[in-house]
Amino acid sequence: MLKSLKEQFDKDEAEYEKKALDQANSSSSAAPSSAAAPSSSAAAPSSSSAAPSSSAPSSSSSSSSSSSSSSSSSASSVPPAEPPPPSYGELVYAGSVSHSMTGKDAGGYTASFDGVPINCLRTFHRISTLIGVKIRDVFSGPGACHYFAITTEGLLYAWGRNDRGQLGLGHTLNVYTPTIVPKLPPISSASAGRSHSLLIAEDGTVYSAGDNKSYQCGSQKSSDMITTFSVVTVGEKKSAQFPFLAKSIGAGIDFSVAVSKDGQLFTCGSKQFGQCGNGTTGEYIVTAGKIGYGTLEQFTLVPSTAALRFSVVSAGNSHGAAVTEDGMAYTWGLGFYGRLGHGVPADELVPKPIKVFESERMRVKSVTCGSRSTYFISRFNDNLYFCGILTSSKEATMVPRYFNDLQGWRMRSVSSGTAHTIVAAERSVITWGSGGDGELAHGTELKSSAKPKVVESLDGLHALKVAGGVGASLVILDTFSDHPQAEKARALIASGAIPTYVPPAENKSAATTEGKQKAGEEIVAASGKRKAELAAAPVVNKKAKKSAKK
Repeated sequence: MLKSLKEQFDKDEAEYEKKALDQANSSSSAAPSSAAAPSSSAAAPSSSSAAPSSSAPSSSSSSSSSSSSSSSSSASSVPPAEPPPPSYGELVYAGSVSHSMTGKDAGGYTASFDGVPINCLRTFHRISTLIGVKIRDVFSGPGACHYFAITTEGLLYAWGRNDRGQLGLGHTLNVYTPTIVPKLPPISSASAGRSHSLLIAEDGTVYSAGDNKSYQCGSQKSSDMITTFSVVTVGEKKSAQFPFLAKSIGAGIDFSVAVSKDGQLFTCGSKQFGQCGNGTTGEYIVTAGKIGYGTLEQFTLVPSTAALRFSVVSAGNSHGAAVTEDGMAYTWGLGFYGRLGHGVPADELVPKPIKVFESERMRVKSVTCGSRSTYFISRFNDNLYFCGILTSSKEATMVPRYFNDLQGWRMRSVSSGTAHTIVAAERSVITWGSGGDGELAHGTELKSSAKPKVVESLDGLHALKVAGGVGASLVILDTFSDHPQAEKARALIASGAIPTYVPPAENKSAATTEGKQKAGEEIVAASGKRKAELAAAPVVNKKAKKSAKK
């Protein structure tokens, strides 16, 4: 299926380019079309860890040869230029829309249940309150049940689970309608951890909110929860603090990572698995039989990388990854299932370069951490590499390997939730993994897929950016530009092929007295039997918690 779609894509692009060249050659001089897509002749690597072929795509060579003859051409002989690449679009969503229950057992209602019954969108939907809003970036995380979208004006929309104030709205109510976070400057980037969040303003200032028990917000405040986004400060003395400026950030379960504006690597939060990268877990004895771990109370420079300069960073649940300005990838933290890509399942207490990417031709331009995996997009042909594991039923990939199931596809964006992955590649959105909450967006018939599968409802459309969370997938679709793909998207929307989800107008939380009472009524009425089953099997719950932590 993927191969045939790819072949058709390349065929269409080749025909388009041929028509453009024929039109140009029929006049006195020629100029190439700027819309040429990569030809399938750009070969993928023959082995799982080998670099792709260095031969350039045929469309590139034809462009080069044509451009030299175009200098004497008149304006009237030049084919119409393609519209510029779109930089914003409309957000669509698939997955759980019951934020207090996302990622939890369908029958296991607990005291955190906020009264909104379980509901899953199993195909991509527009969100009624975001229709017409120009979104340029979207964020969630492998351990997150909350979401952020940034508009072209830098406004930040937030919604989802908010039990620790991670939405930064000043309260702990779950938010079902995307809401603009007030009193913030224009925002350029964000990251969502399990219960805390990080933002970068356009001037580089970092903000944080949410759970701060392990100082993962980078705040030295005595409070273990911050419900309003606050400026993150650093400094050797508490009396002489200054705003922390960054260009890339990542939020894990109980730690955070960042690349400062000058390219240095910083971390804060729990050291338990070495995720702070400073060479120690800080292990100590709390009481007999109980062990504690050290923390970094503020963003602190990772000493072993002081001489390096990084461009981008990402955080999994308990591991980190970063890419240097010259494309070398480093990983550290929890190493179980080979997610660090070093060939062994050992934890790494300091950032370690991945040998697979040492060759200049194997360098990468971006990295994305899943809960138990790491994805890399190469500089050469935008190929996808992977290490770790997506579901426990699969064999772990201990070193990064070329993702053969997507051979020949150019990756634009990749994100991973707890047990699923979503990518934007050329004119398709592709998902795979577990999709019990509908996050794969393949409808009611397919709830899991071991192999990558094109999301048919969005096939042929241009996806600018994707994000995956716990039981959720988010995509920014080009619907505003003059590109043919945007015209197709508008036609699908007009026909009702992409439905609209209307979220509850009221924010919900079991933290209120009324909420607790309603939650109690629901528990008794809907899940008494299931609660008894869960209580009778405590070992299963402990394993689930341990698995989630990993």
